[in-house]
Amino acid sequence: MAIEGILPDAKIKMSEKELERFETEQAIKQGLLFLNPADAYNLIQSTDGKFFSATYVKRSTGITQTMICRLKVTSHLKGGALPYDPKAKQLVIVFKVSSKEKGKKADTSIGYRAIPLDAMLKLSIGGTVYCGG
Repeated sequence: MAIEGILPDAKIKMSEKELERFETEQAIKQGLLFLNPADAYNLIQSTDGKFFSATYVKRSTGITQTMICRLKVTSHLKGGALPYDPKAKQLVIVFKVSSKEKGKKADTSIGYRAIPLDAMLKLSIGGTVYCGG
């Protein structure tokens, strides 16, 4: 399904995925910055296992995703260690409860996910919203 995206000087048809990537690129160009990775990491660690939502740009697709998640969930671990250091790759490992991608229905699958700290747009923790920029 094509969506009509209106640019300042032209009318272009593009897919939802293309429109999402375009909007993200435009936001970056206009100075709508991501949260500082160190600040995002500290805010997430301060949740101490409480639920929070995170909006970020997925590295694999460039699509913005919002996820409700938490830290300190151990009931679903299957053993073993990660083969990489998440902090070195600017990732934080969380337990996803649900998520919503723009243009799609809510995904209710649960599990451990890695959130890229360098692409964090917004965090909502305890009723306080932290945005980039």
